Amino acid sequence: MAEAKLQAEAIARASGVRLGGVLSVSNLSFNGPGPYDDIVVTAQHASAPPPPPPPPPVAVGLKPRAIETLVKVQVVYAIQP
Repeated sequence: MAEAKLQAEAIARASGVRLGGVLSVSNLSFNGPGPYDDIVVTAQHASAPPPPPPPPPVAVGLKPRAIETLVKVQVVYAIQP
């Protein structure tokens, strides 16, 4: 949020306006519906594809480390002349 405000202030300054209050905040990190969610099978009797092979084993490291999280937000600000 702090980074969004810094960027919005820089854009407002360059545009010759002052930044107003926050109008909305949206989470862009959500893995919601994608471009392939609207695929429709039109055949009367479509057979199911074979199951995928099992995934390969995953090595698990036992050394503790920091957890990183990435969140993308869209913040919309009002502008003042």
